Formats: sequence, C-alpha cells, structure tokens
Amino acid sequence: MKANRSVSTKSAGDQALPPQEFRELLEPELRNAFRPYWVGPKGYWCLCCGYICETVNKLRRSSAEDYNRQYRESKVECDKALAKKDFFEFVFLHDWTHQVEALKGLMLRLPAAQYGRLVRRVWTESDDVLWTSMLEWTDLFLSLSEVSRRQFMTQQDQKVFDALPEKFHVYRGYYPNLNEGGMSWSLDREIAVGYGPKDARVRSKTIQKSDVLGYTNARNDKEIILQAEG
Repeated sequence: MKANRSVSTKSAGDQALPPQEFRELLEPELRNAFRPYWVGPKGYWCLCCGYICETVNKLRRSSAEDYNRQYRESKVECDKALAKKDFFEFVFLHDWTHQVEALKGLMLRLPAAQYGRLVRRVWTESDDVLWTSMLEWTDLFLSLSEVSRRQFMTQQDQKVFDALPEKFHVYRGYYPNLNEGGMSWSLDREIAVGYGPKDARVRSKTIQKSDVLGYTNARNDKEIILQAEG
C-alpha cells in the first residue's frame, strides 16, 4: 500500500536512529519492506511499500510515525474499496511496486471471467511495466485460467487473435541500450515506430502463437504481450 508521506516537524530530541531500531518502530507489514536499497556515501535505505529512499541520517522516530500513519490510512481506504467491491480502486490504492501483488491476491476471490477483465483494465492503465514488475506480471499471466485468459481479451480482440497464424512477426520500439526486451510488442511496425524518441529503434522477431501471454487493442496499439527477455 502507499506510504508516501508528508514531512513532519521534528522535535529537538528526534535524533537519527540506527536502521534496525528504525525498522522496529514500523508497523509489522512495513518492516518486511524496509531493506537496503543502495549503500553508498549517503547510506540510502528503501521502504519499498512506497518506494521511498531515506538517507541514514533521516531515519528518525517522526519518520517512522509518518510511515505508520499513512499506511494505516491507506489500509482503511483499501478496506473500503473491497467492501464496495471496487477491485480496480483497491489495486491502484497500492503503490506501483505492489500493484501486481495486490491484483494476484484477488485471483481466488473473483469469478474467473471477472478477474480476466480486471487484469485487462489494470494492465491497460499501467503506463510502464518496469523490469522490477515484469517477472510478477509474467507469473500472473501464466497462472490465469483459460476463462480468465479469454476474458482478458474483448470479443474483437479475440477475433483478431484467433485469426493470427501459428507463426507471425511482432515489433517493439525501444530506447537504445535501455528497454529492448520488454513485454509489450505490436503487430504493426508503424505503431512500434511511434514509441520512444526520435532516435528510438524498432526490433522485430518471429514468434509462435503459443508464446503469447495476451493480446489487447485497448490502447489502439495492437499489443502482443510476451515474456520479458533476459
């Protein structure tokens, strides 16, 4: 859940704490999210529930209290969303680092058809599927039931997908030396060209229909979803 916090006023006695002592002040659910993110001259630590990095000299009691307060407030909102069966809102109340995890947690709670449609909506609204979540997304797609997999596609999407041959070309626009092997590809080379800056490049490859995790044209990009490379 989100734990983005506002800056609190620090008292004179609000001294910097050792990382382990700071961790013990957090709610139990937040403790597992607190771990080293990058150790360098400034000694950064990461609270992954909100993808927030703090330098060691900012690990204070007041900071822990702020994280706990925001976590409890977020949890209340999540409970409200579940109570009114707004599962899309429930997923997006979580920080992007935990949205796929929240979505996976709903798999057994919803009918397969409804779950497939929810996955499509969350995927479509997720602007960037970064390397940190590609494995989770891949695992989710691979675990979908046949009903959920088909409901991920609209009727028109299903017609397009069913009409594809067993082997076909897909294309991906990417930033040089950055995101060449992501999950999102297109059936249309011109669409792939439109992704990225002027110096963006386009990859093409031939795939088997059985390699496809999903197909959607929700963003008018004739998107073929594949397992990330590498």
